[in-house]
Amino acid sequence: MKTISLRACRSVVLLMLPALLVAQTAEQPLVNKIGTSGFVDLYYGINFNRPISRTNMLHVFDQRSDEIRLSLAELVVEQQPSPVGFRLDVGFGPTNDAVHYQDPSSTTNFLQQAYFSAVVPVGSGITVDIGKFVTHMGYELIESKDNWNYSRSFLFGYAIPFFHVGARASYQIVDGMKFTGYLYNGWDRGVTDNNSAKTLGATVNINATPSTGIILNWIGGPELADGSDELHVFDLIVTSTLSDQISVGMNADYGFSESSIGTSIWKGVALYGRVSLADNLFLAARGEYFMDLNGVRTGVPQDAKELTLTLEHKFAGALLTRIEFRRDVCTTPFFDDNHAQNTFVLGTIVSF
Repeated sequence: MKTISLRACRSVVLLMLPALLVAQTAEQPLVNKIGTSGFVDLYYGINFNRPISRTNMLHVFDQRSDEIRLSLAELVVEQQPSPVGFRLDVGFGPTNDAVHYQDPSSTTNFLQQAYFSAVVPVGSGITVDIGKFVTHMGYELIESKDNWNYSRSFLFGYAIPFFHVGARASYQIVDGMKFTGYLYNGWDRGVTDNNSAKTLGATVNINATPSTGIILNWIGGPELADGSDELHVFDLIVTSTLSDQISVGMNADYGFSESSIGTSIWKGVALYGRVSLADNLFLAARGEYFMDLNGVRTGVPQDAKELTLTLEHKFAGALLTRIEFRRDVCTTPFFDDNHAQNTFVLGTIVSF
């Protein structure tokens, strides 16, 4: 009986190997070389209102004024799937704390991302990720080095989530079009979820032209502890390279939640532009309008506008410095009894 069991197991393994290795060749090993990267992000900011709290209201990450402050230190360890892989993003600093504001006591919050990947050999290949990863929503990213501006938009901070725990699967439908589906525990939920229901999401990436890309995102599901509500956000991203020197972008969001108290709506749009002034010297601008009609995102029913100008210089590919001026205006006196606040920030990011 023992011999028969061993033979059966060996037969099963032999049958499975072709499916796992169908996309491989002698030059493509099962395990790719593991890559590492990271950065340290610091800033000094000034709020010209001189608030007693020394806090920049409605700024999700560059919140502090009149002090030199670490924003985020991050290390990334990654192996591209071929057919299996993984990614691990370890982060420390106030930015990482802000991302995990709903679960501040979790001992795993330093893991910004931690997931396994596999390529299933169906058609052109289905890429499956399982674990914790940053949200598929929005134009901007948690890492300031990957954005055009140093500060983040209202849409990034208040219209969409930061991260998820769950699974996603992506498939290249045709050349220039990819679909991704998501199954999440919920919004910004780390170790534990607050209900047994699941949140769903979807992304369609379209390369409209060689220089223009369109991304359509959706997320929806219950978020209250008893699962009685429904929360949905629709997200549109358009990017275009007009020339070697000029790039533009647009992000629009429409979100709503339905619960026993009724329907709450938030929506907004942000426009982006970036121009290359010289080698390694860039000027970026962002203009934005955000409406929190029922106050469910910012805490107060209000309209908020902001204009941001950012001058960026890169040195030796590793040191990035940004000088930024931003003006925020709200229909309510949200900024220490003021309707507006002007801020200045000097950000420095060293990458490796």
